[in-house]
Amino acid sequence: MTKTRCLFVLPSLGGGGAERVVTTLLNHLDPNRFDLHLAVAKTVGPLVNALPEHVALHDLKANRVGRALIPLTQTVRSLKPHVVFSTLTHMNLATALTKSAWPRNTRLVLRETNQLDRVLSNSWFPSFRRWLYRWLYLQADAIVCQTTHMVAELGRVLNLPASRLLVVPNPVDFAAIRQAAAQQPLQLETEGPHIVALGRLRQVKGTERLLDAFPALLQQHPWAQLWLLGDGPCQSELRQQASELGID
Repeated sequence: MTKTRCLFVLPSLGGGGAERVVTTLLNHLDPNRFDLHLAVAKTVGPLVNALPEHVALHDLKANRVGRALIPLTQTVRSLKPHVVFSTLTHMNLATALTKSAWPRNTRLVLRETNQLDRVLSNSWFPSFRRWLYRWLYLQADAIVCQTTHMVAELGRVLNLPASRLLVVPNPVDFAAIRQAAAQQPLQLETEGPHIVALGRLRQVKGTERLLDAFPALLQQHPWAQLWLLGDGPCQSELRQQASELGID
């Protein structure tokens, strides 16, 4: 049986959600059906050791995504994959930009992770960037969204055809989570309720809203605890906000 050759593309193997999604897929796709490859702009990050042995890793040796265009094109032309799968907006734009130089029958699948309406509205020259994003995303044969809300937003913001927009929820490896939880159980000091927010500490995540709402919960449940698990550019701001709210 001929295997389907798939090339996944990432900026790095950092600990973000998009990188976790790709490594989860690579660990669970059947190697008897798929010839799996991963190209990264630079081979750094905590998920380097999360790749299974049957995945071929291609280091594009680029400090920035923009400098990965030529080595990515060369990798695609050499491998001749059936499908190229990219995630993260800046990686998607770069990958789509190279598609015209690929073998003709190579399909492109993009996975969107951002609220593009918000990103474009807060950028310089939003009308031009909206046109550019639409032109590049039209290079894709399919665009994966996590929710129906994202499908509606992409259709409205970029006027993309509905036939190319797919809803595929993020994969979750429950077995790995249960195994890790059993090895290192959490010792809770109060009866709770305990609320956990897991993700990058970025403005787009809306973590500040969770902090704003928490004092009201404490009035009804004095033993409640809020756990923020993650890292990111908003960490100091969130710590300051928690301190001002008296919940640090």
